[in-house]
Amino acid sequence: MNIDFLKQTNRIDMRGYENKNFYIPIELRYTAIEEGIIVPGVYYGDSMTAGVMDSEGNLDAKSTYNELQFKGRKLPKLKAIYKPKKAVFLGTFFNIWGHAITEGLNKVWFTATSEFRNLQNSGADFVYVTVDNKKLPEYTRRILLLAGFDISSAIHITEPVQYDEVIVPDNSFIQKEDGRYYTSEYLETIKKIKDTITSNNGSKKTAEKLYFTRTHLKCRKDMGEGEIETLFKSEGYEIVAPEENEVEHNIYMLMNCEAFAATEGSVSQNSIFCNPDTKVTIIRKGNFYNTYQLALCDAAKVNAIYVDAHHSSMISKERPWDGPFYVCITKEMEKYFGKKIKHRAFWIKPDYWEYIISAESKKAGTAIKKFIKQSLHMDYKDKVILRSDSILKEVVSL
Repeated sequence: MNIDFLKQTNRIDMRGYENKNFYIPIELRYTAIEEGIIVPGVYYGDSMTAGVMDSEGNLDAKSTYNELQFKGRKLPKLKAIYKPKKAVFLGTFFNIWGHAITEGLNKVWFTATSEFRNLQNSGADFVYVTVDNKKLPEYTRRILLLAGFDISSAIHITEPVQYDEVIVPDNSFIQKEDGRYYTSEYLETIKKIKDTITSNNGSKKTAEKLYFTRTHLKCRKDMGEGEIETLFKSEGYEIVAPEENEVEHNIYMLMNCEAFAATEGSVSQNSIFCNPDTKVTIIRKGNFYNTYQLALCDAAKVNAIYVDAHHSSMISKERPWDGPFYVCITKEMEKYFGKKIKHRAFWIKPDYWEYIISAESKKAGTAIKKFIKQSLHMDYKDKVILRSDSILKEVVSL
């Protein structure tokens, strides 16, 4: 991992991760929860919870979308539909691409075991839940199918269901206090995906240098990337908006490129599909490190280069990964390319001030929501219509 193109303070923060090994050599097993209840992804009290709990209300942390956050969590008694049979829990799915290729693949390893086949032959249900009870996106279905499991044969649980026994496989992409770690089973799942792609595509020619962009998304969380995109295009990178392609095509391109670049986050986590020694440039959007990316770069054995390219002055201090982000050409980016790059200072560009105004408006909206909830004691499902300076705003999910 190359951190030469980070600001000095950020280099110090990242120094301990340069040669860190994120592989964890453990034997994965499964837990059988007697009278287990499948908890759908809805609100219980003031937090969104999903996973599997026992008859006493103890939530199994490895069945949730965040092992640390839900460790030791106990839920109130839930009224559940009873099904007198066994079930295999396949995961809590979060409808974000970066989560689909990490936690979303957590339990795929179990579908290739003899235990799974025995349960399949005995008529067990295969079940899963999603955050906020949302419908599973097509890209998650595709990635699971490439990994060898057709999720359409499983049941999406949207209300509490109790089984005689629920099998919860261990996770293959693990969250610990100091970061994320991968197992042999996770590597095998990624290999299976790549092998399936290879057998279906033969030897089609693709670009040697890829830049995956977020500029085609209608997302106010990321601003300024157009300038970075133009720069990489001038350096011979093919610009790709991954959401406009089939999953298979994106992975095939990644498997066959020599260089890959993207802003840090879900889009850069596609690097897991690059071949070993691929040059991977991670364009940092904030002064924090993404523990998913560190583990994935180690797992893929790519040559990762981190570059600071932002003035994200409005970033959330409590949850920096939520942004908002402003990326732009910096001294570190010029150092990375080894030349002066003609560009305007960030503070005189209209889109930077648009970024500031947008972030301030969001902060004000959050404060208004909090005020209404505290003052009027409204339920989170209520809706309130506010009029301010002739702008009609709908405050939802208070």
